[in-house]
Amino acid sequence: MKNFYLLILFLMGARPALAQAVRPSQYCILEAEYKRHNGAGLTLLTGTNPAANQVEEATKVASMAYEVDALNYLSSHGWEVISTTVLNHGPGTIYATRYYLRRTP
Repeated sequence: MKNFYLLILFLMGARPALAQAVRPSQYCILEAEYKRHNGAGLTLLTGTNPAANQVEEATKVASMAYEVDALNYLSSHGWEVISTTVLNHGPGTIYATRYYLRRTP
């Protein structure tokens, strides 16, 4: 009988934990594209169904001149860089750096 009561107490304590919904991580890509004599262009790629706050963040990032400003802004909103890739589009004329970012709940 004692074991039965312990089981009931355990299940009552575990029930609220099971009811909590786990929000998935969000991902995006910050792309800094450089063009000879034209400076850099920053784009935040958020996928086909971005969250409302991602649309606002993408607009803000597009208005920034430097990728370090964009990275600092995104970091202050909970994003962390998880990987980077450098893309070459020819013999040194155009290239881009992609920063892969994740925001965990």
